[in-house]
Amino acid sequence: MALVQTTRLYISRRTALFALLVYLVQGVGVVHAAELQFAPKEGTFSSGTEFSVKLVVDPQDATINTVDGIVKFDPNILSVSSVTKDGSVLSLWTVDPTFSNSEGTITFTGGATKPVSAPGTVFTVVFKPKKTGSTNTSVTKASVLAADGKGTEVYKGAVEGAYTIGEGKKPPPAPEPTSSGSDESDVGIKDPAPDITSPTHAKSENWYSTTTAIFMWKMDSDVAAGRFSFSDKPDAKATEAIKTSETSKIFTDVKDGVWYFALELKSGFGWSETGRKQIQIDSVPPEDFTLDVDESGEKPMFKFKTTDALSGVDRYELRIGETVAVTVKEKDVAESGMYPIPPQEGGAAFVTIKAYDKAGNVREVQRDLTLPKVVKAKGKGEEELVAAPTSPWTAERVLVILFAFGLGAVVTWALNMKKTNDKERILLLQEVLAMREKNSRLFQAMREEFEQMVSDFDEKPQLTDDERLFLEKMKEVVDISEELIDSSIEELKKAVRGKS
Repeated sequence: MALVQTTRLYISRRTALFALLVYLVQGVGVVHAAELQFAPKEGTFSSGTEFSVKLVVDPQDATINTVDGIVKFDPNILSVSSVTKDGSVLSLWTVDPTFSNSEGTITFTGGATKPVSAPGTVFTVVFKPKKTGSTNTSVTKASVLAADGKGTEVYKGAVEGAYTIGEGKKPPPAPEPTSSGSDESDVGIKDPAPDITSPTHAKSENWYSTTTAIFMWKMDSDVAAGRFSFSDKPDAKATEAIKTSETSKIFTDVKDGVWYFALELKSGFGWSETGRKQIQIDSVPPEDFTLDVDESGEKPMFKFKTTDALSGVDRYELRIGETVAVTVKEKDVAESGMYPIPPQEGGAAFVTIKAYDKAGNVREVQRDLTLPKVVKAKGKGEEELVAAPTSPWTAERVLVILFAFGLGAVVTWALNMKKTNDKERILLLQEVLAMREKNSRLFQAMREEFEQMVSDFDEKPQLTDDERLFLEKMKEVVDISEELIDSSIEELKKAVRGKS
C-alpha cells in the first residue's frame, strides 16, 4: 500500500516525465508519406565526363530512421565509378552501398542514430557515361521505416531520374558566393543545414564570460564552396566566403551581447539550408553594492542587493567567518534586498558576500560587522531559519533509477533474442536505433531530475558535507549507468554488422 501511494505521488509530481516515457515506449502515429528521389532529377551531361547524382530520402509528414532498397540504372549507358556515404543522414549501415556495373544495381541498407524528419542525402553516386543516349535511374524493393519504436513502413514511392548523355559542352562551374547572400540558380531539394558546434559556448541558452568564440563544423568531400556571417542580427545572411578546407572559425575580443554565426555549404546541386549557432557573452561582473545589518524587524537581516545589466544576477554566496556558508538565490532577495541572518553565536564577524551573474562573473564585498546572536528555532509551529535536512533518497527518485536499469536490461535481452535472417536484420537495426534514442531521452530526463534535486537543496540556507558528497556520487551513478547501456548498444551494433 505504501508503494502504491508513493507511485501515485510520483505521477502527480512528475507527470511530464512519465508522459515522455510513455511516448518512448508506445511511439507516435505515422502516415505513409516517405519518398525517395534523385538530385538532380534530370540533366544533360557530356559523354566521357563523370557526373554525380544523390539519392535523397524525403520523410514528408513522417519521421524515419531506416532506409533500404536497390537503385537500378542502365549498364549499357552508365557505369558507377564510386559511391560515397559522405554527408549522408544515415550513419549505421548493415549493408554498405554496393554496386554492380554488370547488373546495373546499387544495393544498400542503413539507419540513422537520430530520427530524420527533413529531406536528406542517403548516398552520392558518381556515374561515368559509356555512350550517348537517354537513360533513367529508379529505385526498386525499397523500404523506409518510421522512428516510432515499431518499425512502421512509411514508404510511398520513388521519383525516377532522367538523364541525357550527349556531346554538349560541360556545364559551367558553380558561381562563387556573392555579397547578396543568395543564389537564384539554386533549385531542387536543399542539403540540410550544417551542424555547428562551439567548444567555447556550447549551449545557446547559457551565458559565458569568455570573449573568444570558436565555431566548428564538418566539411564533406563534395562541398564546392562555403559562406558564413558572424553578426548580432539573428537573421543575417551568410555572405563571406570560406575555403573548402576550413572546418572552424575563431573570433577574439567579441563584445558583450547576443551573437549569431550563420553557415551555408554548397555541393554540386546548390546551397544548403542555413545553419545557425547563437552565443551569449557577458564579461562584466554585477554592479558594486553594500552590505549592512538591519535589526528593525522581527528578525535580524542582512541587507544587500545588486543588479547585472546583461545576463542578470544568478545567486549570492554568503560566508560568516569560517563556519557558516549560505547560498542565496537571487529571487529570495529580489524584492526586499534582505535575507535572514543565519544561526550563529553573534559578536564581531568577518562577513563576505559574492554576487554571481549568469555568466559566472563575480562581484565581492567584505565587511567586519557586529552580528546579533541567532539560534535555530525548534518550537512546534515556529518558522525554522534553517530548513531541516531531508533525505535525497525519496521513493520517486529511486523509482526513476530502477526504471532506467530495468528498461536497459529488458531491451538488451529482447535484442539478443532476435534471429539473423535478412528481414529480421532490418527490424533489429530499427530496434537498436530506437533503443539508442530512448536511452538518450531517458538519461536526459534523469539528468533533469537530478538538476531538480540540486535546485531543491539550494533552497536550504546551507548544505552539509554529506549532502554535497551525495550529489556528486549521484552524478557519477548516472554517468556510469549511461556509459554501460551505451556500451551494450555499441556491442549490438557490431553484432548487427556481423550478420550482414
